[in-house]
Amino acid sequence: MGRSYETIIPIEDSVVQEATCVLREWGLIWKKLYLGIHVGDGEIVLWHTIRDTMLMVWDWRKTLINRTLTSDQIAQLKLKVTRKIDWGNRKLGLDLVPRYNGEMVDPLSVSVVDLYQVVSMALASFLYQV
Repeated sequence: MGRSYETIIPIEDSVVQEATCVLREWGLIWKKLYLGIHVGDGEIVLWHTIRDTMLMVWDWRKTLINRTLTSDQIAQLKLKVTRKIDWGNRKLGLDLVPRYNGEMVDPLSVSVVDLYQVVSMALASFLYQV
């Protein structure tokens, strides 16, 4: 007799979920930065930058959860959130997230060639912004 599995479908939007995970991850890094800051170190600037970015993402996440915006405003805000998350990940030296139109690409649902193109475009965009 086979086992039955329960599939859990999240209620929250994927960008809200990603923002939640990112804030948790950045929070740990932010705490380590705080504990390792030395007076006169350049890390204090990074600490303040990450704190300000976390507060922005948190506020935008809250706005998305409240669902008080129009669909166009939501789409713009989601794009703003994902761009800020990618920017913060680059600042912290974390992995690049492959995206298409602001949404994460599932590597299991696209071909290898398509995934390569998405990552190449994201990397080119990153190198252009630096």
